[in-house]
Amino acid sequence: MRESDVQGLLQKLSAAHPLSAVGGYQRNFVSAAQNVYPAHRIEKILQERFFIPDDSKFDLDVYLQSAVELSVQNDLKRNPSAQNFEIEKQVNPPKNVEVYYETGGKKISLEVKCPEKKT
Repeated sequence: MRESDVQGLLQKLSAAHPLSAVGGYQRNFVSAAQNVYPAHRIEKILQERFFIPDDSKFDLDVYLQSAVELSVQNDLKRNPSAQNFEIEKQVNPPKNVEVYYETGGKKISLEVKCPEKKT
């Protein structure tokens, strides 16, 4: 999926969605999503994790967890020492981890958690 395609999906968001405002945050999000998510799955992932383009059932906790995961995944994928990078790797089926990579002869499986505010 091209950058312009992702931006087209973002234009359909309501004004209440965190990614509705054009600017650096939105550009960085598009760049990270395209870097991390497989092109053939990006639309499905954007809808399930970020409520893009249909934000009628927006859930802030799901959005924040997904944003934290994407941030870590993007940073690691851009790191030249992280080899054999994979997202959602099955390490102990049916469990998966957000990031799997190898570095310096070590295999790393990383689970990313974002705290939730309890009300």
